[in-house]
Amino acid sequence: MSTLLPDFFESDESLPWVKFHIDGEEKRLKMGERAEVRERFLVHDLPLGCRANVIGYVNAQKSNETELEITQREIEGRFSLDQEERLYRVEFYCNDRFSGMVLVDFVKK
Repeated sequence: MSTLLPDFFESDESLPWVKFHIDGEEKRLKMGERAEVRERFLVHDLPLGCRANVIGYVNAQKSNETELEITQREIEGRFSLDQEERLYRVEFYCNDRFSGMVLVDFVKK
């Protein structure tokens, strides 16, 4: 037998979409969408008080990973959602509350 205890977090729904630059092209993505990337992406132009967190990407100088061009090589494969190490989460927080996420799928070239 085991006991499961819920862990509740406050969320924020003020960020329905985000701007990405994917392989040099600007896109607006809704929360929950999946974006295909060939080489690189960056999160662009988040509102004040919001930040992006690319799960598996490590940058000791920045806690907000907006305006950083990121390639697949820079993300640790063990954080991938698939065995091919191509699918990664980009989480968004506004005023320290979870606002949603976008999945980044590095497609084969």
